[in-house]
Amino acid sequence: MTSQSAERLRVLFVDDEPNVLAGLRRMLHARRVSWECVFATGGPEALALMEERRFDVIVADLRMPIMTGTELLDRVRVRHPDTIRIVLSGQLNSDAVLPTVRSTHRFLAKPCDGETLVATVSRAVALREVLRSEPVRRLVGQIDQLPSVPQLFTELEVELQRREPSIRRAARLVAQDMGMSAKVLQLVNSAYFAPTQQVTSVERAVAMIGLETLRALVLTLHVFGRFPRTKLRGFNIERLWQHSLDVGKFAHRLLRIAGANEHEANAALVAGLLHATGKMVFAEYLPDAYRQVIEANAGPERECELELEVFGVSHAEVGAYLLGLWGLPDVIVEAVAWHHRPSARVGDDFSPTAAVHLADLFSMALRQRSVEDDSFQALKRLPLDWELLERVGAASRLGEWLEAVQREES
Repeated sequence: MTSQSAERLRVLFVDDEPNVLAGLRRMLHARRVSWECVFATGGPEALALMEERRFDVIVADLRMPIMTGTELLDRVRVRHPDTIRIVLSGQLNSDAVLPTVRSTHRFLAKPCDGETLVATVSRAVALREVLRSEPVRRLVGQIDQLPSVPQLFTELEVELQRREPSIRRAARLVAQDMGMSAKVLQLVNSAYFAPTQQVTSVERAVAMIGLETLRALVLTLHVFGRFPRTKLRGFNIERLWQHSLDVGKFAHRLLRIAGANEHEANAALVAGLLHATGKMVFAEYLPDAYRQVIEANAGPERECELELEVFGVSHAEVGAYLLGLWGLPDVIVEAVAWHHRPSARVGDDFSPTAAVHLADLFSMALRQRSVEDDSFQALKRLPLDWELLERVGAASRLGEWLEAVQREES
């Protein structure tokens, strides 16, 4: 194999319909310099090819004879865990998708145009390169034991994957954990949700916020509850908690204003709630080194530069690495990984990554405004990713969106 071919991205496409494979071959012909595309007509052939050589990405249909796409991707996940697994199928209903959630990184619906396919694969590969970079591996190696995902979150995941998830069953799960019940009730009764009257029932609280939001809150409360022990001077966990709540809420609102669906908006909510996870990892496990960053009391751009100088990575990559270990969807992990530099993400859409970036800075602008200064002027002093905002058509709408967020706050 030549050095040029060794550098190419190796992608395996699996579909039992020859016409589909032929269409993919034609569609991707222009990528032949940078992609090595291999085509298999079924699961057994795909597994045999993967035993012979390494593939960076596998793209598989769900409905195939002999071995379904779900069975194939399950085996790939076990045998070749570093391979990115993507479903390309005409059967993306909930019954078909749910069994593959644990084994699949991305989902694409047929018919799929070449631009969407290339962007999806490229984004998944770019995220893996960030999470598997040598600086991230080296830093994680300094930490004795990273925290594990809470059991309650896993149990809620199982409930959400049912054909008909039940609020009552989910509430019972939360009620078994008295500490979590108290935190959820406290949050539901706060200004964040602004209830018209006091909520005292866990089931009522779950019904108000919905199962997706509940899952996000459980994980967020676990993260913030897991790191209260740090005595690092200048590291204010309560202030970071309030900021994270604001970022989650603002990111959700921005995507809804931009016309995104509720699924994308919920992903932005979760990513916003968890975007500062890496800071808590630094403060808990590497406090002596992190003290240099905290004591500098720098703005967001300089703060990331200091983290890179001290650790070789920023809190964004570290947080994304931990969330990736916990099995959160790629759309959430990439929003956390790139929330300070979203233009590094492949794609021209206003995504959860872009929404979390803006929400983070909106929150800072609202906090930093003064009597003499309005929020928009405060925002412009912060490190907005103008390249990304121009690319996705958001630059001209910043004032309108900031006003919408402020109205919700007032």
